[in-house]
Amino acid sequence: MKRVLITLCVLSMVVAANAQEKEVKWEFGGGLRFNYLKLSGGLSGYSAESGTEYNLNYEDIGMSSYAPSLSIALGGRYGRWNLAFGASRGSYTGSFVTQNDIERDDIFIPAGSHVDGKIDMGIYALTTTFAIIRKKHDLGVGLGFLFLNMGMEFKTEGETLGSDNFFPMPYLAASGRLNFGRFKISGVGGGAIYHGTQDDYVYDVLYYIYEVRSTYEFYKKDNWTATVSVGYRSLFMDSEAEKEGSWFKEEDRYKGPFVSLRIKWTQFKDVLGLED
Repeated sequence: MKRVLITLCVLSMVVAANAQEKEVKWEFGGGLRFNYLKLSGGLSGYSAESGTEYNLNYEDIGMSSYAPSLSIALGGRYGRWNLAFGASRGSYTGSFVTQNDIERDDIFIPAGSHVDGKIDMGIYALTTTFAIIRKKHDLGVGLGFLFLNMGMEFKTEGETLGSDNFFPMPYLAASGRLNFGRFKISGVGGGAIYHGTQDDYVYDVLYYIYEVRSTYEFYKKDNWTATVSVGYRSLFMDSEAEKEGSWFKEEDRYKGPFVSLRIKWTQFKDVLGLED
């Protein structure tokens, strides 16, 4: 009888412990991120028809500055698989007097002209991530598609030189996270490439990014969880276009801090197979 009681006590303790150690069956959530990134880099080009070459550095022409942008993200996870969609858009403007002649596609802006410039970029990504390690700390690899929308516009009183291109690109990434209860530290790095023809130009585009963030889980009740994160992001984009000996290059560098808020709903499954 004594042995039976001891066995029942041990089993009850195991059951109680297992009931508390729930694992995620699936979850869904969304969030907003406020970015404050600085643009650096520049533009350069060459016209084979006229022999005109120019080089514009964003810092030299007053377009290297911090600007706010807003990003949204939606995602879900089932087991070790995560599917996410994200979108963001930023714009940078400035005015300057060009020291070089600028020419592209029969549009000519002579040196000494007062120019109003604008650079903007939209990023839309659909990615899936597989968790290689998912214990106390996490490690994952991801792939997906990135849709990059790049816009450029330079205006004078008589001419407007601009372009708006949309590049679909395969995307690869790796991510890791250190978990310390309600506090987490994570990082992600990834890149995408594009090679193709648009408007008779042959484009080669390289995009890559890395970021680190610290996250705090400030609310948790039933199946709902809310977190706030602060981090630092570095984003690089290189584009080169060529047509009949003429070429155009754009190098954009975005770096700066961000803060984000995320809310998610989780469906749990405990180790006994009982669901919430």
